Amino acid sequence: MFTLRFDMRAPVDGASTGDLYQAAIDMAAWGEEHGCLSALISEHHSSPDGYIPSPLILASAIAARTKQLPIVVGALLLNFYDPIKLAEDMIVLDIVSRGRVSHVIGLGYRPEEYAMFGIAMSDRGKVIEQKLAALQRGLRGEAFEYEGRSVKVTPPALTPGGPRLAYGGHSLAAARRAGRLGLDMFAEGSIDNLLETYQQAARDAGREPGTALIPNRGTPTSVFVA
Repeated sequence: MFTLRFDMRAPVDGASTGDLYQAAIDMAAWGEEHGCLSALISEHHSSPDGYIPSPLILASAIAARTKQLPIVVGALLLNFYDPIKLAEDMIVLDIVSRGRVSHVIGLGYRPEEYAMFGIAMSDRGKVIEQKLAALQRGLRGEAFEYEGRSVKVTPPALTPGGPRLAYGGHSLAAARRAGRLGLDMFAEGSIDNLLETYQQAARDAGREPGTALIPNRGTPTSVFVA
């Protein structure tokens, strides 16, 4: 059993970008026939090594080439999106994939990305909580006010309540945010008390803790295949 992860980084003197993206789609289709558990697509911006900036589009292409393979978009850097438009895009992706795409929301850590999108790094925690609240309500199909505007996202998602969301990170602050906001937790690393902090934050907010995927300390979570 294995998971495929695509971030699309590659040497500039290697294969063309078009060939690399087509290969990723082909690999996902191959993986579905050979025991792949899921395909994970990451996100970063303005990266010199070609890191993919638009994971939902690649997820849609992979969904079109596969029938059962679960697809995870993560981490999706929410602060760099309009949450209402993102909710629309996520719902359409949920529909065309027949509910196979889930999302790991990430805060992001690169100052150059925040500068590119005109957001102060010091505001990133406040901004993501505001956008996440709007995203969740949009995915549920609620009518609500956002920045003084009346909002209702249509059509409804295929998945009841919208596609599954987790919060990514391996800090205690990330664990507290995931638990408090009622999200699953997806960590690529582990520190002391991470799981306990997540579970306690959920209970303190009157929620039942969700699923927490936390690797054993020292265990590699990615293996690069040449």
